Amino acid sequence: MQPPIPQWFIPVPPTGEDLLRKDCNYIGILMLCLTAGMQLSFTLLALALVAFGVLSPQQLTMENLGLDNTAFLLVYACSYILAMGLPAVVVSLCSKRRYFPLSPAKPCSGGVAFWLVLLGVGVCMLANVITNLLLSFFFWIDIPIPDPPQMIVNTPTSLMLGLFVMAVLPALLEEMVFRGYVLRTLRPYGDGFAILVSAILFALMHGNLRQIPFALVVGLVLGWIVTATENIWLAVAVHFANNALSVILEYFGLSMSDSHAAVMNVLVIGLVGLLGFAVALYTYRRYPWLFEKRGNSPHPLSLPKALLTALRAPAFALALIAFVILTIVGMKI
Repeated sequence: MQPPIPQWFIPVPPTGEDLLRKDCNYIGILMLCLTAGMQLSFTLLALALVAFGVLSPQQLTMENLGLDNTAFLLVYACSYILAMGLPAVVVSLCSKRRYFPLSPAKPCSGGVAFWLVLLGVGVCMLANVITNLLLSFFFWIDIPIPDPPQMIVNTPTSLMLGLFVMAVLPALLEEMVFRGYVLRTLRPYGDGFAILVSAILFALMHGNLRQIPFALVVGLVLGWIVTATENIWLAVAVHFANNALSVILEYFGLSMSDSHAAVMNVLVIGLVGLLGFAVALYTYRRYPWLFEKRGNSPHPLSLPKALLTALRAPAFALALIAFVILTIVGMKI
């Protein structure tokens, strides 16, 4: 007969809070590497082009590296892929997150997909309205807001490359990171918590007050779409459609006066926003199961407890601090 095992020797299974703290440290490391990549990738790529003789040292001080629009967009695309895609894949593999991030892809009927993409784009337009109101308030209280960079010029080639760089790549890579890795990692602790945290990180990643309010609302709706349908590709489609519409409006606005371009933007954004609101009501009536609360989380935590646990993860807290500091620094530039 074997002697009884001492009580202190019996391993204690980790609690939901222990698992969440570990997952949030992974997410924090991912965000820190992402931040470093976004700050350094363009500079390092430019220096590499100088080292290989593609650029001259003098071009480093020139606007757009002294390149024409096509060449600059190609360089920007490469730096964006390095900054957004590479850190996420490397950190996730090192953390043994060995799954395809652009999943799940649960089959979704054409009707559901069509209406959800319309709804998502409409919410994005309404988020534009909210953001513009906030920007007006920031301007009124004298908070500096940086102007958006001018990325495209009035040529078809620039439009096509602009759609690739500012619509296709962000839709794939940002959804891979924030819905494919972050949201998926946090869903075991509650869908609401996962949607909220992934949206906050998605917003702060943009690093400026012009985009943060908009990205927060968009991140919430994209997270909801993924959890409601178990299909991340619908979020990719909404993300692409929103960014593509923005690029197209910017392109046509180049050939208009500022006042005419502003009227065009207000009309398009307003009409699509109202359409999205109508589609949301229709979708709620036609597909009520999309709006039902799901309680299949294996380690459910209350939202306050989950948020407090996340903040206790050192890497996660450090990543939040880094995002906030970069946003404040961006206000001063």
